[in-house]
Amino acid sequence: MGKQVGILAWALENLDDDRVNEVLSAAGMDEESNHPDKVDHQRVRNYQAANVLRDDDPGIEEAVSEMVRLSEEADPDTLDAFGKAYQPVLDGMLETLARLGI
Repeated sequence: MGKQVGILAWALENLDDDRVNEVLSAAGMDEESNHPDKVDHQRVRNYQAANVLRDDDPGIEEAVSEMVRLSEEADPDTLDAFGKAYQPVLDGMLETLARLGI
């Protein structure tokens, strides 16, 4: 698992929807998705907010790096968190591809 999944997993564990909206609004990134009910679109917002926060908080980068390290060591809790973070994104992509007939 890579850093992007770690960032997303960190965001899901540490940011609620209100905080995500607050961070993205302050960063001028508060544009709504065309499909706000799709989980993969919601996860993108979590990921974006975490990236905005990482710029100003080195502790987030350290936490994400630790999560990636633990995933590389096959830590079951970390792998579970990573799976829960990215599986809905993959499912959403597959849904979109199916809708496009791909």
